[in-house]
Amino acid sequence: MDTTSVLALAQRRAGHAQQAAETFERVLLWTESNDAETLELPVKWFLIGFEIFSQLGNGGRTVFDSHAQRCLQAAHTLLQARAGRLHDERLRERYLTDVPFNRELMALWAGRSMTLPF
Repeated sequence: MDTTSVLALAQRRAGHAQQAAETFERVLLWTESNDAETLELPVKWFLIGFEIFSQLGNGGRTVFDSHAQRCLQAAHTLLQARAGRLHDERLRERYLTDVPFNRELMALWAGRSMTLPF
């Protein structure tokens, strides 16, 4: 699935948002029956999925908006579980703020629209 995520990212960067969304939907389907922790960088991949689906959504109730919400929720849940395993408060804070994609996720989570049901 890491390879599929990279393919979706490449498609998005090439301007093929619809194709990227179709590719990333395979990642979402895979995570329904597999542990996302087996991915190399699951938080990063879910953030990429969030960006892909958000680009196609309209901030409302489309399937793309729903997928974007699922990606953001999954990334946040994974990140919090990983951070929770760090017993040192300073280390946990650094993990959440010093790793670029973790920091990005925390900012997205903090600024999410209150009209979207997360």
